[in-house]
Amino acid sequence: TWRKDYYEPTAVKHYAQAVARMLSVLKPSAGSPVLDAGCGTGVHSIRVARSGCNVKAIDISRTVLDDAKKRATEAGVVDKIDFEVADLTQLQFADGQFETIFCWGVLIHVPDIDKALCELVRVLRPGGRLALQMTNMTAWDHKIESLARMIRGKGKLGEDMPFGRGGYCQTHGGPMFWFRTNFAAMPRRLEQ
Repeated sequence: TWRKDYYEPTAVKHYAQAVARMLSVLKPSAGSPVLDAGCGTGVHSIRVARSGCNVKAIDISRTVLDDAKKRATEAGVVDKIDFEVADLTQLQFADGQFETIFCWGVLIHVPDIDKALCELVRVLRPGGRLALQMTNMTAWDHKIESLARMIRGKGKLGEDMPFGRGGYCQTHGGPMFWFRTNFAAMPRRLEQ
């Protein structure tokens, strides 16, 4: 259900352009695998593989990895993507193993975001490149939502955290952690 809502036609066009733009900035070296940290259903891994890169696609969910592998097979790029179960807060990779890493819309659902950031930086090669796609807490839609909550007397959503604001919401599958990033605080932490 989530996949159908999330990957509607307008979003698919946006993601294709955004991933191409991301790759042009990351400039992965030929033959060096790109780590898709939290690949979900594999749609971005497939885009990266279609660009000619080899991808190491990881996710904590075996269910979505099975779906991702099926999608990669249908897209004809399964030979360019290595799928593996992994927890972003406890990565099984060696220090400095990856030159290029991207994490698209995943850290916003990891309660221990600092631990996940530390792990991503640990497995990143010195001089390597890391791209994070995260929700911006100062985006207009969040400001409007906060104003509407204030007007209705509902108070702030979530709680303040070191890199933004987060909390849990109830979904059809149970509670889900969400996080909105303070884009000024995040680069400081990454530098540390």
